[in-house]
Amino acid sequence: MAIFTPLDVARGLAEFIAEKMQEHDEHVTVIHSDGTKGIREFRVYAGFLPRARTNEQARKLCPAVVVRPEMVTDEREQSKVSIVVYVTVYDDDLVHGADSLFQVLEFVRAQLLMLQPTRNRYWIAGGIKTTIPDDMPYPQWIGLMEFDVFVPHPRAGNPTLDKYASRWQKT
Repeated sequence: MAIFTPLDVARGLAEFIAEKMQEHDEHVTVIHSDGTKGIREFRVYAGFLPRARTNEQARKLCPAVVVRPEMVTDEREQSKVSIVVYVTVYDDDLVHGADSLFQVLEFVRAQLLMLQPTRNRYWIAGGIKTTIPDDMPYPQWIGLMEFDVFVPHPRAGNPTLDKYASRWQKT
């Protein structure tokens, strides 16, 4: 049994999403405030979206998918990591600006449910909750998906964990 930290899970899922987006040529066509159109490839991050000091810097980071471990729950017989996948796009179109947000949320949801991208390392628990908040910081559009991933449960006396225990103990 391998040991996976919550960030390992997020990185593995981010890698899977990035591969599928490239494989299916997922991108966003945006309409700029001057009426011109542009194509933007998605960037996929594990953890957090890099910090931006200005609106222009934030636009350059997007469109983006961010996979973040939000919470770890250790129960008697199992451990799970609550994962949040954020999707964000910038689009100045007043009528259809959020369309690409809905498209990529559905793409990611379908890939996760159809393919179980766990690579036999961890398991997505049944169910994904997708939320698109009503209040958006126009022209940025944001949606999120939440689900749990079962990970190997730490147990005393587990030989795989025991070899790591000395690294985790304070000296």
